[in-house]
Amino acid sequence: MELLPRLELGLWNGWILLASYNAVYGILLLIFKRQVVARLYDRSKWSRKERQLSAGGKIFILAWFVLAIFTPLYTQHTVFTLGLILWFLGLVGFVVALLNFNARPLD
Repeated sequence: MELLPRLELGLWNGWILLASYNAVYGILLLIFKRQVVARLYDRSKWSRKERQLSAGGKIFILAWFVLAIFTPLYTQHTVFTLGLILWFLGLVGFVVALLNFNARPLD
């Protein structure tokens, strides 16, 4: 069993799932009111520790993007099916959370 996946650039890599997630997020941002989008990205009340954690998280996300882009999808494995189901449930939860965030009053 390999500890790290074989990395290669290809058509059937994890970027497909990443692109579909970003497409859904972009569509939701287009639907939301301008004030809600501004509130999503307002960091003016963050503490210094929250800003530091955010910077560290961005490094982690960049590494995850690179891994997703260069990791081939093995669609014949049972693990892929289970992972796809979990990914879809996570995407649905993300959409529900953003729709609830959009429905809350601005104050």
